[in-house]
This record gives sequence, structure tokens and C-alpha cells, in this order.
Amino acid sequence: MSPMHFTHPGHVAFVMSGPPRGDGPPFRGRRGRRGGFGPDGPPWATDGFGPGRGGGQRMRRGDTRDAVLLRLLDGPKHGYQVMSEIAELSKEQWTPGPGSIYPVVRSLAETGLVEVNEVDGRRVITLTEHGRQIAEARRDAGPAPWDRVSADDASPAMELRSAIGRLIPALKQLGREGSDAAIAEIAQRLDTLRRDAYRLLADDAPDTSEAPDAADAD
Repeated sequence: MSPMHFTHPGHVAFVMSGPPRGDGPPFRGRRGRRGGFGPDGPPWATDGFGPGRGGGQRMRRGDTRDAVLLRLLDGPKHGYQVMSEIAELSKEQWTPGPGSIYPVVRSLAETGLVEVNEVDGRRVITLTEHGRQIAEARRDAGPAPWDRVSADDASPAMELRSAIGRLIPALKQLGREGSDAAIAEIAQRLDTLRRDAYRLLADDAPDTSEAPDAADAD
């Protein structure tokens, strides 16, 4: 998680360290208020913990292809239905967009696994007989991609992300409505928490103190 600090205790401002060229300006909300991050919180609230809104979950090669084929086992669908069902089944942890779905559909059509026909102004995707055989074999082979993603949601990293998400609204409200004393106290506690996080990282680092020196290797 990137370091953050607070300015004057009467005005909470989160500042994320920028690239090596120097620190960037404080984040601003929709109305230009300092400390506003929009509906999803600051970028560091999700960075490294999986996707926020709109996806970002790191998927395996072929997952999108498998997901499209599996969803079409229920019957013909248009692209938006496929995207919506994947997002729902993965508990919003995987939300593929048109840029990932439609190239896959085009590839599946070129290889004879699906047909795409226009129905009532929508392009409807249907499995061919060969495509159904492939999809059924994939279904019988093991968990669907969205099942694996939703299972990952229970990991400690995702629990940490969830805790951060719950914390952000409280801090934003404190910055708007809290007294100077309350804001100063929370700022101090958060600074302590930051130091504790780095201490835990250091404690988890492998111990190389007993590694032999190159000179002693002989």
C-alpha cells in the first residue's frame, strides 16, 4: 500500500506517493474537495488486491473462451447477457467487457464453435454442435473460471481489501464532520498503522543473516 499522510488536522487529505519524479497533487473528489475519491475509494484501496469496479482480476489464458462457451450451454445469448452472467457468477470479481468478449466470440465463430445471427437488432450467439461438445467437455473437466475467481474472494488479501473499503467511507465522513481533535487522533493512529504494516513486512522477509559468505564457501 502506498504511503499516505494528513495535512492540517482540520482537513483530512490523502496523498499517494507518485512515481520517482516526485509526489503528485492530492486527490480531488467530484466537486474538487480534498479527500474525495469517487465511489470506489482511492486507487491504492484496490491496487494489488484484485479488481475494483469494472474488473481487473488476473485471469488465466483461455478463461474468457471457456466462460463464453459454458454460458452458451444454457441457450443462445447476446454479448451483454454473457458479460452480465459472468460478472454475477463471479460476484463481480471478474467483469469482462466488450473488448475481451467480442474478439473471443469472433474467434469462436471462425473456428466453427459458435454462430452469430442478428435477431431483433441484436447479434445472438449460438453454439454449433461441435461447440456444444467442446463446451460440455469443458464443463465436465472441472470448476468454471468464475467459480475459481469467486473462491479467491475469500483470500486474506481480499479480506484486507474489503476492510480498506469499509474504512474509506468512515475516514471521509470524519474529514467532513469530525472535530480537529478527533481527526488528529485518527491521523496519528493511521500513521502508527502504516509503521506496523512495514514492520510486519520486514518480519515476513526471509532471514539471510546466517547465509555463508562467498569467501567461506571454500
